Amino acid sequence: MRKQKIAAIVAAFALLGGASAAGILWPTGQIIYGLQLNGHSISNQSREDVEQYIKQVESEANTKSITIVDSSGGKKTMSLRELGITVDIVGTLTDSIDHGYESNVGEYVWHRMQAIVGAKNLPIRYKMDGPTVENYLLEYAKSMGETGSNATITLEGDTIVHHSAKVGRKLDIPATIKRLQEQLQEGNVETLDLVINEAAQPTIQDKDLESITNVLGTYTTHFDSSNTNRAHNIHLAGQKIHQTYIPAGGVFSFNEVVGERTAEAGYDDAPVFVGGRLVPGIGGGICQISSTLFNSALLAGMDIVERDTHFAPVSYIPVGLDATVAWGYIDFKFKNPYSHPIYVITEEGNGYVKISILGAKEDVPQSVSITKSNERTVPNQVIERVDPNATEDVVESAGHAGISVDTTRTITYGDGRTATYTFNSYYEPVESVVVKAGKPKQKDVKEAKEDQKQEGSQTKGKEQPKKSENNKR
Repeated sequence: MRKQKIAAIVAAFALLGGASAAGILWPTGQIIYGLQLNGHSISNQSREDVEQYIKQVESEANTKSITIVDSSGGKKTMSLRELGITVDIVGTLTDSIDHGYESNVGEYVWHRMQAIVGAKNLPIRYKMDGPTVENYLLEYAKSMGETGSNATITLEGDTIVHHSAKVGRKLDIPATIKRLQEQLQEGNVETLDLVINEAAQPTIQDKDLESITNVLGTYTTHFDSSNTNRAHNIHLAGQKIHQTYIPAGGVFSFNEVVGERTAEAGYDDAPVFVGGRLVPGIGGGICQISSTLFNSALLAGMDIVERDTHFAPVSYIPVGLDATVAWGYIDFKFKNPYSHPIYVITEEGNGYVKISILGAKEDVPQSVSITKSNERTVPNQVIERVDPNATEDVVESAGHAGISVDTTRTITYGDGRTATYTFNSYYEPVESVVVKAGKPKQKDVKEAKEDQKQEGSQTKGKEQPKKSENNKR
């Protein structure tokens, strides 16, 4: 049916415009008459010819640059490749081949009529590598300055000090990426005007912190400041959670806030627990921050959502009060149970870290007690194996017994409610391995000579047997 309509239209144009018009309107399998690509004529060319031209444009695009324009007057020029922009060969070729061959009859005829009136010029399409563009814009946003600031709180001695939020300029990354995508489809790769909010509002406003006037709970642990790698990791993780705002009913996740502990993130080598033993690793000391925060959360009346113990007790905190973390599979989480927001403050000094949770006056607990019960030792297994070549027993690995203990928090909240929360801490026993000797110990030369001397002294002075007459001869 569609072919019949096309034939009828072509016949009508043939009567009006003659055989030449019919030739333009009738599909030939080649690029339609009069079509241009990026100002270059591809009229009546084959698919192969057009693809070759697009690849030529692609090779030339490697030397092209784009200018990033900031509304404040700043400009930066960089290559397209640096920004992850390349020619979209498939998309451009498809546009060229499909133009004038549409399934919609009206569109088909319209494009064919345009070919009679004058040339139609299509743009070269470009595409971008999303992560490359996003990473560039994130770095640009950091370097902008004047980004404004959230309302914050500091703890100066026992005094809570509020600092007002500031409005600033903020790069709108999603809107900038959308603008770039639209430009690339139109073949515009000369400039990119950044989308910037000149009156960006902070995430945390003054009003969000108004109710935070009191300390709900605080806890301090100590560490060896001469262990610089561990001290550095403690400082880095402490700063990650410092000034964290948690709304009413909100859940705090240690792993989400602190992020992955890697060398790229700035963490140093320091011993970590693996399989019950301290071994070299990245990020040692992080668990001291999570354990200190755990105890602050207990004292502040937080609901503990997720918490796990270390493989073995740690030196910086009592048994049953630690909280270990490991990126990807062990997290520490707690929930703010109050109808007001809370705020985390970290303070550091020479060999200590103190974490406080702040909140509303009416949420300050009236009393909190933490007690332990049912503490017991979990015996570890001693594995013995015989080495036929060993001459003495050797302890191959010294394990240790485990511990199980229950801890109970009893709290009376600010509104008079009383609640208890009991949790178990189980520290795995680690087996000991003893290698037993399989053959007697061989005496060395010195020991052998000493034995000979002792034997000689024992026979000396004893009556010697008489020699026979026959022996005299």
